[in-house]
Amino acid sequence: MQDTLDIIINDDAEFFEDFSINYDLRSLMIPMWFRDFSEFRMAISNLKGIKFRLWIHLGGIDRPGKGKYKGEQIGSNITNNFPSLEYQYITRASNISNIGIKTVYYTETITSDEKKINSIPVNFPPNSGEITSVTISENTTINSNYPKVKYGIITALYNDEFEKIKDAFEYEEEIPTEKKNYQLWHLKNNPAEKLVAVFQSRTGIVDAAIIATDMVNRFSPDFLFMTGVCGGDPEEEELSFGDIIIASNVFIFQKGKISGLEDEQGKEVTVFESEINDIDIKDMLGNTSDRIEEVKDKICRKIESEYRKETKKLGVETIITNLKAIYQPMACSMMVINKEGYFEEKIKIHDRNTIAVEMESYGVARACQIANNGKTKAIIIKSVMDKTKEKDDRNKAFAAYTSARFVRYLITDGIFE
Repeated sequence: MQDTLDIIINDDAEFFEDFSINYDLRSLMIPMWFRDFSEFRMAISNLKGIKFRLWIHLGGIDRPGKGKYKGEQIGSNITNNFPSLEYQYITRASNISNIGIKTVYYTETITSDEKKINSIPVNFPPNSGEITSVTISENTTINSNYPKVKYGIITALYNDEFEKIKDAFEYEEEIPTEKKNYQLWHLKNNPAEKLVAVFQSRTGIVDAAIIATDMVNRFSPDFLFMTGVCGGDPEEEELSFGDIIIASNVFIFQKGKISGLEDEQGKEVTVFESEINDIDIKDMLGNTSDRIEEVKDKICRKIESEYRKETKKLGVETIITNLKAIYQPMACSMMVINKEGYFEEKIKIHDRNTIAVEMESYGVARACQIANNGKTKAIIIKSVMDKTKEKDDRNKAFAAYTSARFVRYLITDGIFE
């Protein structure tokens, strides 16, 4: 059932982390995460033509002494709002077998019996109305209330990252939705070329995947950019702050098993996978990736010239030279990395060509693979703000600037015509 999405409603960070490093569980599931019922309700009507199993993390007791788990309220909300929708409870606790008439699935039991997970009911969302077991047509239009745009942009942060997007394009209007406000922009000097932009409420892969899925299903952009900043390979001497990394492929590297093994000091060791499945963005883009490769150096020269002119107007003329745009693998981490040796020891063992790491790219790329029948292509462009050790924000604004300007020039230079 590799074509079946697994939607998991969960607000427990520890459960998410345990799931993320559980190889057996991840090999059986294609997960999409929502923090609460409201986020799920916002996205459910947009899962066009996608089969999915629905899981609710049971969580702890909501009110001590009342005997109710947090997940039970979510289950009640789903039953009341979508009575035909099938859902299952999931937990790491092995002593809970059922809640009412619902079977509670224990994570370790699922991983030991693939037939069990494949027997769980699958939902098919319809075009409109109540969720039922009816498959909708791939040609059904679900986003007719929103403008169709060619480009979408997501940033993880408002400060610096989204601010530099605002500087690079012309604002038109706010587009409110149930949970998130998008902004409609157009190219400077070309009002006909429109794009939708948004920034995450929280950093990280979960919010990135949720927002990317929502944007793709609402606006159907041909291309979805993730811009902003990243950490560079500390051993890459020619890599400078502000250099632009175009992800050729992205991967999560913090996957593995809690093994029970111990080191010499008796401390338990987490065993990470040596082989992982990455997302090949170059392959996703096809000939477009070749065109980006052809123009990337020329765009860097344009950014150098533009930055000099802009800083000169401010009375602090700054000359930058040898700005580089590099097309290589990018790792996606669950956490901020600020440790000497970590990049070499934990990231490059998966792909020696990896040149950068950040926290959102995989979620965006995965959403583009799944949502809207995979019609939207992901492009991850982030610039180096640090070298994953002795971190500070001194180069953050400049890195966000080069990333945003690179995307603007890609569009204005007609790369996607």
